[in-house]
Amino acid sequence: MAKPSPASGSLIVYIVARYGEPRKTTNNGKPDIIHERYSFEAQTDPPKREDVELCRIQLKPGPVRLSLPHDIFSPSPGELDFRYRQFVHAKPTHSVRVGFSRQVSHQIHTNFAYLKQALQLLLPNVHIDLVTGDIDLSELDESSSAETCNVVYVTEKELTSMATEYYQWFERFVNRGGTFILETEKGFNFSPQGRNIFQGLTDWQNLPINHSFKTVPFLFTQPPEIDSQSINIALADGLILIDGHLSSAWGIHRSLPRSDIRAAHELGANLLQYIWQRQHLTDLSNWNVEYP
Repeated sequence: MAKPSPASGSLIVYIVARYGEPRKTTNNGKPDIIHERYSFEAQTDPPKREDVELCRIQLKPGPVRLSLPHDIFSPSPGELDFRYRQFVHAKPTHSVRVGFSRQVSHQIHTNFAYLKQALQLLLPNVHIDLVTGDIDLSELDESSSAETCNVVYVTEKELTSMATEYYQWFERFVNRGGTFILETEKGFNFSPQGRNIFQGLTDWQNLPINHSFKTVPFLFTQPPEIDSQSINIALADGLILIDGHLSSAWGIHRSLPRSDIRAAHELGANLLQYIWQRQHLTDLSNWNVEYP
């Protein structure tokens, strides 16, 4: 599928291979023949879980002329970029879909992308899907992209005001196993509606010693310090409250000791594993069998 160059800025085109379910055919009474099907696609959305990325190309305004890269580690626009090509590996057993509210900065998106990169090795059984496009918390309904997310990163202003105005949606999201992440530097005062939604806020030190957030997959007896600053974490039913900038240590925009970055990535692995586990256990608890 041809993709036109952008009128301004730049555009990333992903070339992916995609498996298609085979169609069962009968060959004149002989044993059935099943043809394996696959296709090659050019798309502007990042590859999904079922896609296998072959290469990507950055397009700039003007005529498009594709070529092999002169520098394989730094392809120029129009050159095939193989740096993100995937290898054959075991399929992840579960996935976490992460969304971002509209007021969240682009830097937060970037930091999560670096965490996702690190977790391909640290947490290979979990597929991290970062939702493209910001979620407008002022337009929440059953068709909202937030409905497909396991976790939504929000700002303090949004959480306070939207929990008041869209109480029912927040409550439904939490009850179905969804989680919100909020990072703050000065603590957080819940509105009356927020206290009703996010019940049982418990500081890290008061969590059970074997709580999964502390032990799976990495063992933490206390939250790590990032750049000699303490990171404090509290959990409620459907909320992870982080006092400090844990996510800023996932990316490359701070000059940090390697040990701080690694500790932040490992705690990020525990965070996403906990989010998946909460969703999974809630799904099991809500599963009903209807008998005729």
